[in-house]
Amino acid sequence: MHHSTVANNLVEQNAGGILISDDTGPNHDNLISGNVVRDNPYDCGITIASHHFSLAPVDPAVGIYHIVVEGNTSERNGLISGEGAGVGIFTGPPGGQNNGDVVIDNVLRGNALPGVAIHSHAPFQSNNNHQIVGNTIADNGPDSDPGTTVPTGISISSDAPAGPPITGVLISDNVFHRESIDIVMNAPAGSSMQAHFNSLTGDVGVANYGAASIGATANWWGCSKGPGAPACSTVVNADGGAVAVDPSLTKPFKE
Repeated sequence: MHHSTVANNLVEQNAGGILISDDTGPNHDNLISGNVVRDNPYDCGITIASHHFSLAPVDPAVGIYHIVVEGNTSERNGLISGEGAGVGIFTGPPGGQNNGDVVIDNVLRGNALPGVAIHSHAPFQSNNNHQIVGNTIADNGPDSDPGTTVPTGISISSDAPAGPPITGVLISDNVFHRESIDIVMNAPAGSSMQAHFNSLTGDVGVANYGAASIGATANWWGCSKGPGAPACSTVVNADGGAVAVDPSLTKPFKE
């Protein structure tokens, strides 16, 4: 499927909401826009999941790429199963390919998993180069994949040693409310993520639970003195990775 649009629908009271997959072939350059996806009790509101299987490196064009999720509301999904993100970007079996998706200007709140969850699990996968921009993210649940047990806004995870590095993720201009951890990444060496111009209000603004390199400069950390100051969000760097935070913003980039 390619160059299709799913727009302006109300999707509620199903097992899950909207699903993009590559079970029958490549899936690319599609738009999911202006939908309200809510109260689907067993799965994500919007799922982008590659099920392509290969036991060797493959061309990313065989999988999912260039999916735009824009201007949707995804709320209260997965609450019975505990397995629903607002938007889930996943690679399942070995060889899964899911690249270059954009999640922009959505409201993602009250879901059982984080507002946005990116998961990679197995060898020969590619789950890279996603942009998460301009979203309002609030009141979502934890994600055991990166290892959080408290409300989490955005989670990025690749299971080491099987999962490959995740690279090229940009998180920008998002506003977080009532998340204990706003952004978390748990991925092996060689992984990278950039987070800039976000309004971070959780107890932890950015958590690095793996060996990734994270650039988190030019964020608002909840007060003018920057991460770790009284009343500000802080940084967790737990396992040999790196988080760069200076300089920080002295006022929110976006309310």
